[in-house]
Amino acid sequence: QSSARPALRLPAARLRPPPTAASVFALACPRRGRAVREPKIRAAARATPAMVNHITVTPLALLGCFVANIAIGGAANAYYAEDTIRGASYSYVQPDNKSFAVWSLIYGLQLLTVVTQLVPGGDADERLAMARPWNALNLLSNSLWLVANGAANRGLSFWLSVLVLWVNLLAVFRAYQALGVDYTCRRTSLSTKLSHHLALSCNLAWVVVAAVLDLCN
Repeated sequence: QSSARPALRLPAARLRPPPTAASVFALACPRRGRAVREPKIRAAARATPAMVNHITVTPLALLGCFVANIAIGGAANAYYAEDTIRGASYSYVQPDNKSFAVWSLIYGLQLLTVVTQLVPGGDADERLAMARPWNALNLLSNSLWLVANGAANRGLSFWLSVLVLWVNLLAVFRAYQALGVDYTCRRTSLSTKLSHHLALSCNLAWVVVAAVLDLCN
């Protein structure tokens, strides 16, 4: 008499959700105290909604955005050069032309961020992939602001340039959070802090001040 063997029941496969900035940040700095780490994790989680996780921007596409930023920005500065100088008269807080020299440093750091991700293995960190869509929006909105600001000095609506600048601020802020910028994290290498974190820190510092001062014009 043969007895039927019970059918093997295999555990149902569990689909893992796409990684979020919160999970990646927790893995990157597991030794940080819970009280210190959790606020940063919650902030990073808010910075990467579900729809952003499905947007893929390759390092080569980010390079294209950087080249477009330089080309459009250079053309806008050349076309609106005289109008930009005259446009300073409508603002009590307009910085002089020498103050904008800081953008040489910011663009240089942004180029370093792009180039290091093009090196084989340079884009292995998942946080870089999460920050790239926001970085691309940052570069494109920055070039569009140069056009809108120059056009505003010729009589176009000033508030259009303000709107574009606040979109740029949002992009930089979200990239900053998605990357999990933290200079106190010992697990993050010094090269990563210099080639990725520093660019966003300098960019964010300038854009925050510029966006707030734009509301005073």
